Amino acid sequence: MATIRPSIRLVGLVATTSPRVVTPMAASFSAARSRSFLNMAGLGAFLDSSPVTISVTRTLPYAPSALYRLVSDVDSYSQFVPFCEESKVTKWETLPPPSPTSSADPVRVPVEAYLRVGFFGINETFTSRLRCTPGVAVEALSGEAAIEAGGSSEIRSGPLRSLVTKWTITPVDMQISGSPTEDADSAASTETSQSIIELQLKYDFRDPAKNIAGRAVSDTVAAKMVEAFEVQARRVIVGEDVPVTKSISSGLPGPIKAFAKSQIQKELRKNQ
Repeated sequence: MATIRPSIRLVGLVATTSPRVVTPMAASFSAARSRSFLNMAGLGAFLDSSPVTISVTRTLPYAPSALYRLVSDVDSYSQFVPFCEESKVTKWETLPPPSPTSSADPVRVPVEAYLRVGFFGINETFTSRLRCTPGVAVEALSGEAAIEAGGSSEIRSGPLRSLVTKWTITPVDMQISGSPTEDADSAASTETSQSIIELQLKYDFRDPAKNIAGRAVSDTVAAKMVEAFEVQARRVIVGEDVPVTKSISSGLPGPIKAFAKSQIQKELRKNQ
């Protein structure tokens, strides 16, 4: 049944009304058009092909110094980090104490590493630039990101344009007794047994379709990487005998697996 709605018109200075008929079909079309607009907006967000950025934070029951030793051990990344097939530090640097009056010893940190990354069936090799802030953060920059940071990486024609991974460690409820001028050894002896660790991951493919695929699995990737780090902490820091699982395929929905597979096949055909 049609619905009658008044329509206001001005005749001279007198307002009059005349009925405007809105049929059920017209109302249905209007609602469908509204739903279509909302669906397209959601689809546009899903099909975003810009570089993928992921950030995940966890609170872990370990001291910051123990977690820093874990994330700065770049040689071990290939043993537990998803997508990292090979990892080897190729260059080191010795950092001086934080201040001339500090009793802390100089710290040796990695500044360059060879990394081979496997992603969506694609293997990419990088000479990565490493940035270490002892006790606080470790950042690995690969591809064009390493070149921008002054590293020796070469621009490659592979599918992955750049990859940046950063681990940041923050103490929880740090309580240090004594004066602020106490030496680092005294501070370390009273460090907190809990830490907040943040993983920031940014990657950019040359093919926009692969960025779309990467965005579709970004939540799973981040969760699996942090989960792998937690397991490694239990193995190395606590000494638990827990298995290492690097695969993420078990956590992906069927449609996402299919899309990733199509990207692999596309890359294989390109290289034939």
